[in-house]
Amino acid sequence: ELRPKVDSILRGLAASHDIGESLRQFRELSAPAGECQKDLLSHMLVHISEAAGAARLPMWGCVAQLFAEDVFQREALVAGLDAFMADIFGDLKCDVPKLPIIVTEELLPALTGQAGLLSASDVARLKEKALSDEDEDGGREAES
Repeated sequence: ELRPKVDSILRGLAASHDIGESLRQFRELSAPAGECQKDLLSHMLVHISEAAGAARLPMWGCVAQLFAEDVFQREALVAGLDAFMADIFGDLKCDVPKLPIIVTEELLPALTGQAGLLSASDVARLKEKALSDEDEDGGREAES
């Protein structure tokens, strides 16, 4: 199981902010392409979203570099983001109320900045999903 190793790498990155060392450790994991990388990305997104604000920035940068440097296959990026948004986002938002902001103002910019890993249509779709869930919850709360 690679998840405990991924968690360890991310904890080290949160403490050191050494993206280069973390990338080296991810390369050594040799995560199988496809479904495994997609699942690991979803897992990383949960871990990072739950982290303290100052620790998230280098972790988002590391995620972007994993795909920019082809440590993980780019196909796993959109698949992992879609799985995270469809299967995890709604429940995680109960524990991390700022999740829509974290996704739209931290994660998506990290993936679209210098790395340019997502298309404009992917960004728009993911942003809409993050913010529409926020609006729907706000509407339910107002009706209660």
